[in-house]
Amino acid sequence: MWSGEVYDYHGECDLVFLDAPALDMTIQIRTTIREDYSFISSAVLRIKDQMIEVGGYGSVIINGVYITDDGVFSGATVGGFPIKVQKSNKKTHTYRIALNDSNWIELKSFKDLVGVKFNLPDEGVQGSRGLMGSVETGEKLGRDGKTVFADVNEFGQEWQVRPGEDPVLFQAPSDHPGEKCRLPNKTTTAQARRLGESVARSDAEQACAHMTLNKEACIRDVMATGDKEIADAFL
Repeated sequence: MWSGEVYDYHGECDLVFLDAPALDMTIQIRTTIREDYSFISSAVLRIKDQMIEVGGYGSVIINGVYITDDGVFSGATVGGFPIKVQKSNKKTHTYRIALNDSNWIELKSFKDLVGVKFNLPDEGVQGSRGLMGSVETGEKLGRDGKTVFADVNEFGQEWQVRPGEDPVLFQAPSDHPGEKCRLPNKTTTAQARRLGESVARSDAEQACAHMTLNKEACIRDVMATGDKEIADAFL
């Protein structure tokens, strides 16, 4: 969040990650449940009237066109801003949209997990809304600009994409249209396991030792997935 708070929301649905009217920009994420947690399986960035969507293993769609060759990115833009391939290999694919010399948005996939990073101008995110919370107060602020949520699940549900109220940006329709975000069933699923059972916290801390920012998020993700390689995806 803008406040620096790290929180866990494990609903499965399409969510408004960030809507920044001053930049005419929206980022939405699609989450998928795996055992007792959920992860971002794809993310879509809209700037003005153009979009880029990134899924697992570097699946990319630009303005409705599926891209199968990194060479196509030469000269490609979103909202008039260039798309650059920062990294591309079997496990990791990173695409950066440069707004100027110092401000950018990065969509990254590591195996089937997708992440969003950005460095945006202060004036561009004033009045923004979504899962990042209030940029002015750092609170988990609702759609009405007044309600502050204490419960993480209620806050996540508040920012589920609502057709008719929010733009529907993903190329493929949601698997659960019209349904509320699904939550992992930790009590009745036989395969459910406790967070961190497959990777001890001490091992996760060691894997994430290179982190200076977002270290706790890195540790939680390594523990939840049981995959120490995820720590490298935070670089």
